[in-house]
Amino acid sequence: MGYMSKNELTTPLFAYSTLIVCALAAFLNPLFLALLALAAIAIGAYLSKKFGGLSGDMYGFVIESVELVLLCALVFLR
Repeated sequence: MGYMSKNELTTPLFAYSTLIVCALAAFLNPLFLALLALAAIAIGAYLSKKFGGLSGDMYGFVIESVELVLLCALVFLR
């Protein structure tokens, strides 16, 4: 499934997805965007260094962890 998914992700599809995310991000607070990027990069880098790469389960963990960080930030900053 990973191989097929990799083949399906073409450059135009990636560009289109990036534009959608950037358009949605334009409506959010820049602090939350910075926190999102920082959390995702930090967790992903730690897992990649510790295990020598990332798997689908690790990507899921990164997504859920970033959601948790953002929800906690929302509670503490509001």
